[in-house]
Amino acid sequence: MFSLPIIEQKHLLHAHSHFAFTGWITQTIFCFLIFFLQKKNNIDVYSRYRWLLIANLISAYGMLISFIIQGYALYSITFSTISIAVLAIFAVYYWRDLNKYEGNTLAAFCCKAALIFAQISSLATFMLAWLMANKFEGQYWYVAAIYFFLHFQYNGWFFFGCLSILFMMIPKENYNSALAKKLCVTLVACCVPAYLLSVINFAIPAYAYAIAAITGVVQGIALVWLLIVMRPALSVFKSGNKWIFKLFAVAVAIKFLLQMFSTIPVLSILAFGSRPIIVGYLHLVLLCIISLFLLAASRNFLNYNSLFKVATVIFIVGIIGNEVVLMGQGLMGFYGIPMSHVIEILLAATIVIFAGILLLNVAMRKITSV
Repeated sequence: MFSLPIIEQKHLLHAHSHFAFTGWITQTIFCFLIFFLQKKNNIDVYSRYRWLLIANLISAYGMLISFIIQGYALYSITFSTISIAVLAIFAVYYWRDLNKYEGNTLAAFCCKAALIFAQISSLATFMLAWLMANKFEGQYWYVAAIYFFLHFQYNGWFFFGCLSILFMMIPKENYNSALAKKLCVTLVACCVPAYLLSVINFAIPAYAYAIAAITGVVQGIALVWLLIVMRPALSVFKSGNKWIFKLFAVAVAIKFLLQMFSTIPVLSILAFGSRPIIVGYLHLVLLCIISLFLLAASRNFLNYNSLFKVATVIFIVGIIGNEVVLMGQGLMGFYGIPMSHVIEILLAATIVIFAGILLLNVAMRKITSV
Protein backbone atom coordinates (compact mmCIF):
# COMPACT_ATOMS: atom_id res chain seq x y z
CA MET A 1 0.00 0.00 0.00
CA PHE A 2 1.28 3.49 -0.86
CA SER A 3 1.90 5.61 2.21
CA LEU A 4 0.45 9.10 2.73
CA PRO A 5 2.47 10.42 5.68
CA ILE A 6 0.75 13.83 5.83
CA ILE A 7 -2.84 12.55 5.47
CA GLU A 8 -4.79 10.13 7.65
CA GLN A 9 -6.13 7.49 5.26
CA LYS A 10 -9.34 6.98 7.24
CA HIS A 11 -10.06 10.72 7.07
CA LEU A 12 -9.40 10.71 3.33
CA LEU A 13 -11.80 7.79 2.88
CA HIS A 14 -14.59 9.67 4.71
CA ALA A 15 -13.92 12.78 2.62
CA HIS A 16 -14.01 10.70 -0.58
CA SER A 17 -17.34 9.03 0.18
CA HIS A 18 -19.14 12.12 1.50
CA PHE A 19 -18.01 14.27 -1.40
CA ALA A 20 -18.97 11.62 -3.97
CA PHE A 21 -22.44 11.23 -2.45
CA THR A 22 -23.18 14.93 -1.99
CA GLY A 23 -21.03 16.76 -4.52
CA TRP A 24 -21.45 14.35 -7.44
CA ILE A 25 -24.52 12.09 -7.22
CA THR A 26 -26.93 14.21 -5.16
CA GLN A 27 -26.01 17.45 -6.93
CA THR A 28 -26.41 15.85 -10.36
CA ILE A 29 -29.77 14.28 -9.50
CA PHE A 30 -30.90 17.68 -8.17
CA CYS A 31 -29.93 19.33 -11.45
CA PHE A 32 -31.70 16.73 -13.60
CA LEU A 33 -34.91 16.86 -11.56
CA ILE A 34 -35.00 20.67 -11.71
CA PHE A 35 -34.18 20.63 -15.44
CA PHE A 36 -37.02 18.25 -16.31
CA LEU A 37 -39.54 20.08 -14.14
CA GLN A 38 -38.69 23.36 -15.86
CA LYS A 39 -38.51 21.91 -19.38
CA LYS A 40 -41.71 19.89 -19.26
CA ASN A 41 -43.88 22.57 -17.69
CA ASN A 42 -42.23 25.62 -19.27
CA ILE A 43 -41.90 27.39 -15.92
CA ASP A 44 -39.00 29.06 -14.15
CA VAL A 45 -38.23 26.87 -11.15
CA TYR A 46 -34.45 27.30 -11.18
CA SER A 47 -34.65 30.59 -9.26
CA ARG A 48 -36.43 28.78 -6.40
CA TYR A 49 -33.86 25.97 -6.22
CA ARG A 50 -30.69 27.94 -6.98
CA TRP A 51 -29.83 28.61 -3.34
CA LEU A 52 -30.29 24.92 -2.49
CA LEU A 53 -27.87 23.90 -5.25
CA ILE A 54 -25.31 26.40 -3.96
CA ALA A 55 -25.79 25.32 -0.34
CA ASN A 56 -25.39 21.65 -1.32
CA LEU A 57 -22.12 22.38 -3.13
CA ILE A 58 -20.83 24.40 -0.16
CA SER A 59 -21.60 21.50 2.18
CA ALA A 60 -19.92 19.05 -0.23
CA TYR A 61 -16.68 21.02 -0.51
CA GLY A 62 -16.83 21.77 3.21
CA MET A 63 -16.97 18.03 3.97
CA LEU A 64 -14.19 17.32 1.46
CA ILE A 65 -11.80 19.71 3.21
CA SER A 66 -12.86 19.23 6.84
CA PHE A 67 -12.92 15.42 6.74
CA ILE A 68 -9.41 15.33 5.28
CA ILE A 69 -8.12 17.67 7.99
CA GLN A 70 -9.94 16.41 11.10
CA GLY A 71 -12.10 13.40 10.32
CA TYR A 72 -15.36 13.26 12.29
CA ALA A 73 -15.25 16.50 14.30
CA LEU A 74 -17.03 19.82 14.70
CA TYR A 75 -16.63 21.26 11.19
CA SER A 76 -17.14 18.03 9.25
CA ILE A 77 -20.25 17.16 11.29
CA THR A 78 -21.54 20.72 10.74
CA PHE A 79 -21.18 20.50 6.97
CA SER A 80 -22.68 17.00 7.01
CA THR A 81 -25.68 18.33 8.95
CA ILE A 82 -26.07 21.13 6.39
CA SER A 83 -26.16 18.58 3.57
CA ILE A 84 -28.89 16.62 5.39
CA ALA A 85 -30.90 19.80 5.90
CA VAL A 86 -30.52 20.78 2.22
CA LEU A 87 -31.73 17.35 1.11
CA ALA A 88 -34.73 17.58 3.43
CA ILE A 89 -35.68 21.08 2.22
CA PHE A 90 -35.24 20.01 -1.41
CA ALA A 91 -37.57 17.05 -0.76
CA VAL A 92 -40.29 19.36 0.61
CA TYR A 93 -39.95 21.84 -2.27
CA TYR A 94 -39.82 19.22 -5.00
CA TRP A 95 -42.64 17.10 -3.56
CA ARG A 96 -44.85 20.17 -3.63
CA ASP A 97 -43.90 20.94 -7.23
CA LEU A 98 -44.47 17.32 -8.27
CA ASN A 99 -48.01 17.48 -6.91
CA LYS A 100 -48.55 20.81 -8.63
CA TYR A 101 -47.08 20.09 -12.07
CA GLU A 102 -46.50 16.36 -12.56
CA GLY A 103 -49.54 14.65 -11.11
CA ASN A 104 -49.65 10.88 -10.65
CA THR A 105 -47.01 9.87 -13.19
CA LEU A 106 -44.56 6.98 -12.87
CA ALA A 107 -41.69 9.49 -12.80
CA ALA A 108 -43.33 11.32 -9.89
CA PHE A 109 -43.90 8.03 -8.04
CA CYS A 110 -40.24 6.99 -8.33
CA CYS A 111 -39.08 10.49 -7.43
CA LYS A 112 -41.21 10.58 -4.27
CA ALA A 113 -39.90 7.15 -3.29
CA ALA A 114 -36.34 8.39 -3.81
CA LEU A 115 -36.96 11.48 -1.66
CA ILE A 116 -38.47 9.38 1.14
CA PHE A 117 -35.55 6.94 1.12
CA ALA A 118 -33.13 9.88 1.19
CA GLN A 119 -34.69 11.05 4.46
CA ILE A 120 -34.70 7.52 5.88
CA SER A 121 -30.97 7.21 5.16
CA SER A 122 -30.35 10.36 7.22
CA LEU A 123 -31.60 8.55 10.33
CA ALA A 124 -28.37 6.52 10.31
CA THR A 125 -26.34 9.71 10.70
CA PHE A 126 -28.18 10.58 13.90
CA MET A 127 -27.88 6.97 15.07
CA LEU A 128 -24.10 7.09 14.61
CA ALA A 129 -23.93 10.40 16.48
CA TRP A 130 -25.91 8.88 19.36
CA LEU A 131 -23.67 5.80 19.49
CA MET A 132 -20.52 7.96 19.55
CA ALA A 133 -21.92 10.38 22.13
CA ASN A 134 -22.83 7.50 24.45
CA LYS A 135 -19.57 5.66 23.70
CA PHE A 136 -21.51 2.56 22.75
CA GLU A 137 -19.15 -0.42 22.53
CA GLY A 138 -21.18 -2.75 20.31
CA GLN A 139 -19.27 -2.79 17.01
CA TYR A 140 -22.14 -4.43 15.15
CA TRP A 141 -24.38 -1.44 15.89
CA TYR A 142 -21.90 0.91 14.20
CA VAL A 143 -21.62 -1.36 11.16
CA ALA A 144 -25.40 -1.80 11.01
CA ALA A 145 -25.89 1.99 11.07
CA ILE A 146 -23.32 2.51 8.30
CA TYR A 147 -24.92 -0.19 6.15
CA PHE A 148 -28.33 1.37 6.86
CA PHE A 149 -27.09 4.71 5.48
CA LEU A 150 -25.42 3.11 2.46
CA HIS A 151 -28.42 0.92 1.63
CA PHE A 152 -30.99 3.71 1.59
CA GLN A 153 -28.61 6.02 -0.26
CA TYR A 154 -27.52 3.51 -2.93
CA ASN A 155 -30.68 1.40 -3.30
CA GLY A 156 -33.15 4.12 -2.35
CA TRP A 157 -32.24 7.72 -3.10
CA PHE A 158 -29.73 7.11 -5.90
CA PHE A 159 -31.46 4.19 -7.63
CA PHE A 160 -35.02 5.54 -7.63
CA GLY A 161 -33.72 9.03 -8.36
CA CYS A 162 -32.18 7.66 -11.56
CA LEU A 163 -35.36 5.72 -12.36
CA SER A 164 -37.40 8.91 -12.04
CA ILE A 165 -35.00 10.69 -14.42
CA LEU A 166 -35.36 7.81 -16.89
CA PHE A 167 -39.16 8.00 -16.82
CA MET A 168 -38.99 11.78 -17.23
CA MET A 169 -36.86 11.28 -20.35
CA ILE A 170 -39.06 8.80 -22.20
CA PRO A 171 -42.67 8.97 -23.44
CA LYS A 172 -45.13 6.44 -21.99
CA GLU A 173 -45.77 5.19 -25.52
CA ASN A 174 -42.27 3.70 -25.64
CA TYR A 175 -42.95 0.99 -23.04
CA ASN A 176 -45.70 -0.85 -21.17
CA SER A 177 -46.32 1.83 -18.52
CA ALA A 178 -48.93 -0.15 -16.56
CA LEU A 179 -46.60 -3.13 -16.11
CA ALA A 180 -43.63 -0.86 -15.42
CA LYS A 181 -45.52 0.85 -12.60
CA LYS A 182 -46.40 -2.50 -10.98
CA LEU A 183 -42.75 -3.54 -11.13
CA CYS A 184 -41.61 -0.19 -9.68
CA VAL A 185 -44.13 -0.51 -6.85
CA THR A 186 -42.70 -3.98 -6.16
CA LEU A 187 -39.15 -2.61 -6.09
CA VAL A 188 -40.15 0.23 -3.74
CA ALA A 189 -41.90 -2.25 -1.43
CA CYS A 190 -38.75 -4.40 -1.38
CA CYS A 191 -36.38 -1.56 -0.49
CA VAL A 192 -37.00 -1.52 3.27
CA PRO A 193 -36.83 -5.31 3.90
CA ALA A 194 -33.86 -5.48 1.48
CA TYR A 195 -31.81 -3.76 4.19
CA LEU A 196 -31.67 -7.19 5.85
CA LEU A 197 -29.50 -8.31 2.93
CA SER A 198 -26.84 -5.87 4.17
CA VAL A 199 -26.72 -7.45 7.63
CA ILE A 200 -27.50 -11.04 6.68
CA ASN A 201 -24.13 -12.22 8.01
CA PHE A 202 -25.01 -10.90 11.48
CA ALA A 203 -26.74 -13.13 14.02
CA ILE A 204 -30.24 -12.27 12.81
CA PRO A 205 -33.31 -14.42 13.61
CA ALA A 206 -34.38 -17.15 11.19
CA TYR A 207 -37.53 -15.26 10.19
CA ALA A 208 -35.45 -12.17 9.30
CA TYR A 209 -33.16 -14.36 7.20
CA ALA A 210 -36.21 -15.77 5.40
CA ILE A 211 -37.54 -12.25 4.73
CA ALA A 212 -34.14 -11.25 3.32
CA ALA A 213 -34.00 -14.31 1.06
CA ILE A 214 -37.53 -13.80 -0.27
CA THR A 215 -36.90 -10.09 -0.80
CA GLY A 216 -33.69 -10.81 -2.72
CA VAL A 217 -35.49 -13.16 -5.10
CA VAL A 218 -38.55 -10.92 -5.58
CA GLN A 219 -36.61 -7.73 -6.27
CA GLY A 220 -34.18 -9.58 -8.55
CA ILE A 221 -37.04 -10.92 -10.68
CA ALA A 222 -38.84 -7.54 -10.69
CA LEU A 223 -35.71 -5.67 -11.71
CA VAL A 224 -34.76 -7.99 -14.58
CA TRP A 225 -38.38 -7.91 -15.75
CA LEU A 226 -38.34 -4.09 -15.61
CA LEU A 227 -35.18 -3.97 -17.72
CA ILE A 228 -36.88 -6.15 -20.33
CA VAL A 229 -39.99 -3.94 -20.29
CA MET A 230 -37.86 -0.82 -20.67
CA ARG A 231 -35.82 -2.17 -23.58
CA PRO A 232 -37.97 -0.39 -26.23
CA ALA A 233 -37.22 2.87 -24.42
CA LEU A 234 -33.65 2.70 -25.76
CA SER A 235 -34.99 4.43 -28.86
CA VAL A 236 -35.00 7.76 -26.99
CA PHE A 237 -31.24 7.59 -26.52
CA LYS A 238 -28.89 8.82 -29.18
CA SER A 239 -27.16 5.98 -31.02
CA GLY A 240 -23.88 6.72 -29.26
CA ASN A 241 -25.53 6.37 -25.86
CA LYS A 242 -27.38 3.10 -26.27
CA TRP A 243 -24.27 1.03 -25.53
CA ILE A 244 -23.74 2.97 -22.28
CA PHE A 245 -27.33 2.31 -21.25
CA LYS A 246 -26.84 -1.39 -22.06
CA LEU A 247 -23.74 -1.46 -19.82
CA PHE A 248 -25.82 0.22 -17.12
CA ALA A 249 -28.54 -2.45 -17.51
CA VAL A 250 -25.97 -5.25 -17.26
CA ALA A 251 -24.46 -3.69 -14.12
CA VAL A 252 -27.92 -3.35 -12.53
CA ALA A 253 -28.70 -7.01 -13.28
CA ILE A 254 -25.34 -8.08 -11.76
CA LYS A 255 -26.00 -5.99 -8.64
CA PHE A 256 -29.39 -7.52 -7.94
CA LEU A 257 -28.14 -11.03 -8.71
CA LEU A 258 -25.31 -10.50 -6.22
CA GLN A 259 -27.84 -9.39 -3.60
CA MET A 260 -29.97 -12.44 -4.33
CA PHE A 261 -27.04 -14.87 -4.17
CA SER A 262 -25.78 -13.28 -0.93
CA THR A 263 -28.59 -15.15 0.88
CA ILE A 264 -26.68 -18.40 0.26
CA PRO A 265 -24.56 -18.89 3.42
CA VAL A 266 -21.28 -19.83 1.73
CA LEU A 267 -21.57 -16.88 -0.66
CA SER A 268 -22.56 -14.60 2.20
CA ILE A 269 -19.30 -15.47 3.96
CA LEU A 270 -17.40 -14.72 0.75
CA ALA A 271 -19.16 -11.39 0.18
CA PHE A 272 -19.02 -9.96 3.69
CA GLY A 273 -15.66 -11.45 4.64
CA SER A 274 -13.74 -9.87 1.79
CA ARG A 275 -13.03 -6.14 1.81
CA PRO A 276 -12.20 -6.04 -1.94
CA ILE A 277 -15.62 -7.55 -2.76
CA ILE A 278 -17.40 -5.09 -0.44
CA VAL A 279 -15.56 -2.16 -2.04
CA GLY A 280 -16.14 -3.68 -5.47
CA TYR A 281 -19.88 -3.92 -4.81
CA LEU A 282 -20.06 -0.31 -3.63
CA HIS A 283 -18.13 0.83 -6.72
CA LEU A 284 -20.37 -1.33 -8.91
CA VAL A 285 -23.37 0.68 -7.73
CA LEU A 286 -21.75 4.12 -7.59
CA LEU A 287 -19.64 3.94 -10.77
CA CYS A 288 -21.03 1.22 -13.04
CA ILE A 289 -24.72 1.95 -12.34
CA ILE A 290 -25.36 5.46 -11.04
CA SER A 291 -22.47 7.28 -12.75
CA LEU A 292 -22.94 5.46 -16.06
CA PHE A 293 -26.64 6.27 -16.10
CA LEU A 294 -26.11 9.95 -15.29
CA LEU A 295 -23.40 10.11 -17.95
CA ALA A 296 -25.69 8.54 -20.58
CA ALA A 297 -28.54 10.87 -19.58
CA SER A 298 -26.36 13.98 -19.81
CA ARG A 299 -24.89 12.93 -23.16
CA ASN A 300 -28.42 12.64 -24.51
CA PHE A 301 -28.90 16.41 -24.24
CA LEU A 302 -25.51 17.46 -25.59
CA ASN A 303 -24.16 17.80 -29.09
CA TYR A 304 -21.03 16.11 -27.85
CA ASN A 305 -17.77 16.32 -29.76
CA SER A 306 -15.11 13.71 -30.49
CA LEU A 307 -13.20 14.56 -27.29
CA PHE A 308 -16.35 13.87 -25.24
CA LYS A 309 -16.68 10.46 -26.91
CA VAL A 310 -13.04 9.58 -26.25
CA ALA A 311 -13.29 10.79 -22.64
CA THR A 312 -16.38 8.64 -22.09
CA VAL A 313 -14.60 5.52 -23.35
CA ILE A 314 -11.55 6.22 -21.17
CA PHE A 315 -13.74 6.73 -18.09
CA ILE A 316 -15.67 3.50 -18.69
CA VAL A 317 -12.49 1.48 -19.34
CA GLY A 318 -11.14 2.74 -16.01
CA ILE A 319 -14.21 1.82 -13.96
CA ILE A 320 -14.51 -1.62 -15.57
CA GLY A 321 -10.81 -2.26 -14.89
CA ASN A 322 -11.24 -1.14 -11.29
CA GLU A 323 -14.24 -3.44 -10.86
CA VAL A 324 -12.56 -6.49 -12.42
CA VAL A 325 -9.48 -6.15 -10.20
CA LEU A 326 -11.45 -5.68 -6.97
CA MET A 327 -13.82 -8.58 -7.62
CA GLY A 328 -11.00 -10.75 -8.96
CA GLN A 329 -8.88 -10.09 -5.87
CA GLY A 330 -11.78 -11.05 -3.60
CA LEU A 331 -12.57 -14.27 -5.46
CA MET A 332 -8.92 -15.34 -5.68
CA GLY A 333 -8.44 -14.57 -2.00
CA PHE A 334 -11.38 -16.82 -1.14
CA TYR A 335 -9.53 -19.74 -2.78
CA GLY A 336 -6.21 -18.74 -1.20
CA ILE A 337 -4.68 -17.60 -4.48
CA PRO A 338 -2.66 -14.38 -4.10
CA MET A 339 -3.06 -11.65 -6.71
CA SER A 340 0.16 -9.76 -7.35
CA HIS A 341 0.56 -6.01 -7.97
CA VAL A 342 -3.06 -5.27 -6.96
CA ILE A 343 -2.28 -1.84 -5.53
CA GLU A 344 -0.34 -0.80 -8.63
CA ILE A 345 -3.11 -2.01 -10.95
CA LEU A 346 -5.81 -0.23 -8.91
CA LEU A 347 -3.70 2.94 -8.98
CA ALA A 348 -3.43 2.66 -12.77
CA ALA A 349 -7.22 2.15 -13.07
CA THR A 350 -7.81 5.17 -10.83
CA ILE A 351 -5.50 7.29 -12.99
CA VAL A 352 -7.46 6.19 -16.08
CA ILE A 353 -10.76 7.13 -14.37
CA PHE A 354 -9.32 10.50 -13.36
CA ALA A 355 -8.04 11.11 -16.91
CA GLY A 356 -11.50 10.31 -18.30
CA ILE A 357 -13.20 12.71 -15.85
CA LEU A 358 -10.64 15.43 -16.61
CA LEU A 359 -11.19 15.08 -20.36
CA LEU A 360 -14.98 15.07 -19.83
CA ASN A 361 -14.67 18.43 -18.07
CA VAL A 362 -12.49 19.84 -20.86
CA ALA A 363 -14.94 18.57 -23.47
CA MET A 364 -17.88 20.07 -21.56
CA ARG A 365 -16.20 23.47 -21.44
CA LYS A 366 -15.73 23.37 -25.22
CA ILE A 367 -19.34 22.29 -25.79
CA THR A 368 -20.84 24.98 -23.53
CA SER A 369 -18.61 27.70 -24.97
CA VAL A 370 -19.81 27.06 -28.54
